[in-house]
Amino acid sequence: MIRKIGIVVLGFIPIFLAGLNEANGKEFFLLAGTYSNVMHVYKFNSDNGKLLPASNFQIQNAQFLAITGNGKFVYTANDKSNGKEGEISALSFDGRDGTLHLINAVSTGSEPCCFVQNSADNKWIAAGNYRLGTICICMTNPDGSINEVKQTIDHRPNAPGGILPHVHCTIFSPDGKYLYATDLGQNKLFCYPFSQTSRRPVVENEVSVMEYPDGYGPRHLAFHPNGKYLYMIAEKSGHLLSYKYNEGKLVELQDQLSDSTNHDGKGGSADIHITPDGKFLYVSHRLKANDIVGYKIGSSGRLTELFHQSTHGIQPRNFAIDPTGSYLLVANVDSGNIVVFKISRETGILTPTGEEVKLDKPFCLKIVAKNE
Repeated sequence: MIRKIGIVVLGFIPIFLAGLNEANGKEFFLLAGTYSNVMHVYKFNSDNGKLLPASNFQIQNAQFLAITGNGKFVYTANDKSNGKEGEISALSFDGRDGTLHLINAVSTGSEPCCFVQNSADNKWIAAGNYRLGTICICMTNPDGSINEVKQTIDHRPNAPGGILPHVHCTIFSPDGKYLYATDLGQNKLFCYPFSQTSRRPVVENEVSVMEYPDGYGPRHLAFHPNGKYLYMIAEKSGHLLSYKYNEGKLVELQDQLSDSTNHDGKGGSADIHITPDGKFLYVSHRLKANDIVGYKIGSSGRLTELFHQSTHGIQPRNFAIDPTGSYLLVANVDSGNIVVFKISRETGILTPTGEEVKLDKPFCLKIVAKNE
């Protein structure tokens, strides 16, 4: 059972995430952030799953990426860049030829910056700093540039003695009214009201908190395309949690073990994504399993496990589903390869296509439509 503490905040109206299943054309670009000195861009064909090199961009440890809805700007969470300890970089993206150009970068004041997401209206950036357990909020400008950090939320003052907070994921609710943050160190999920018109947009004194059993370690989150459900993968325990989401309230639907190789509380569950049609959910597990586990999403939001599929590599920290829902691409960090799987629209089963590219330490994958 999950113990809820704090207060419950109301006010979210579920909405469908616009455009997730409306892919224009069949050609896309795959952006690959790496734990090295280069970001890679590939042409991706959703008819046959083929990848072809498009461009490279020199940037250090762009380990997580976020892309604006119009595909024009990319924001990267940098572990270390230009001698600084943690940055968010703003890049312009040319959707015709797949090239990237640096706009600017801002320091997050903590290393490493491990996660970044932009709001649906592309006006705000939320970044998670793992080691110090802080969240940084920035505003963006019409030209894609990032302003200096507007607000920092520090989880350390309220952490129990001897426990170090580790913020791992920061995502906005679909309507932008809430900011969710997983804290792996404190074993908690935080929900902050988000006010775009306030001087300090994150309303810290109205936070609601969920606390998990010892050894869970909440890591990544995913909203269902219909806005009615939220799913979370716990890194250490390998548990997958399903919630009904309505007006700021989370009601637990399921808590099930996803990583079958985790028997000692030292698991490596990593990423979680849902197909654009909302029918299937996938989770990656690293360290021991090195697999993707697939689930069918029922009409009530509950999950039924379907299969375990090897990622054909080591350390699948991140993966992506293309906007047509036809392919899943997984980044295996330690084996240095991106592997392409075909998704069955009827069963959700993953089938290796044989398509694979080799590169140094691929960390995060994002797919954006190509512009003519």
